[in-house]
Amino acid sequence: MESVMDILDKHNKKGMFIVMDNCRIYHSRFVVDAINQRGYKPLFMPPYSPFLNPIEECWSKIKKNIRRNPLDKSDMLTPHIAEACKQVTVADCQGWIRHAESYRDRCIEREVGLK
Repeated sequence: MESVMDILDKHNKKGMFIVMDNCRIYHSRFVVDAINQRGYKPLFMPPYSPFLNPIEECWSKIKKNIRRNPLDKSDMLTPHIAEACKQVTVADCQGWIRHAESYRDRCIEREVGLK
């Protein structure tokens, strides 16, 4: 967390939200206090909200590509995963980010029933 805030400091981003999933450690007083003391605001994603996390959509595409091309007995897993990753495009990433951002205000307002 410190390294993330160091980068934000270099780009003059004080006052920004640091968005986190609901991993138990992120809710600790130590983490929340550290974020507040550095001038940022902790914000937790709603439970069960992978649509707010672009990396979840990326993993979904990679897994789909792997399932589409099952391994043969002689295939190695690592190159198979690498090939599936190559199918993720810049446009995919931009779309996933736009999709997550479309929920930003509703998330900040803690709207119930996001999907």
